[in-house]
Amino acid sequence: TGLILLRKLLIFTISLCITLCSCGKDDTTVGIDSSAFFTDFTAEYNDLSISGSLTSDDNSGYAISITAPENLNGLNIVYNNDKIRLSFFGLSKEFERSAIPQYNMVFTVCDVIDSVIHSSPAAEKTDDGYVLSGDINGTNYSLTLNDDRKPQILTVDGEMPITVKFSS
Repeated sequence: TGLILLRKLLIFTISLCITLCSCGKDDTTVGIDSSAFFTDFTAEYNDLSISGSLTSDDNSGYAISITAPENLNGLNIVYNNDKIRLSFFGLSKEFERSAIPQYNMVFTVCDVIDSVIHSSPAAEKTDDGYVLSGDINGTNYSLTLNDDRKPQILTVDGEMPITVKFSS
């Protein structure tokens, strides 16, 4: 069951990374400060409530540090290019993207983030701010930004749906 939980967290992490910077298709081009995506978050993933922080820089890719639930406090997940590294209590394991099943929410999330950070996505203006939505690799996502263009809520559909709320 520990391996299943780690697999769920790995999928969650990549999903989070991708959707955070998802590219939209609607009316308004939204200038997004990519640093605004890297903040504390809470997420609902399957039957698991997760808290942590997401960080990034050009050299190391994306990193997620889990702080809750208590049994996962200290789990770190780093996505860099086509590799994922899991670290927990001094143990570390790195995986190649090709070693993970093709449908994987972690890679989907990372693909979306890369797309949004490296483009000027279109968004729909709403009363709550802006909504970016689209499809990456057959998986739908929706990202709500406030009027300051900071992430508020990210949802990713698919076999393993996730909802993420940001503290920004």
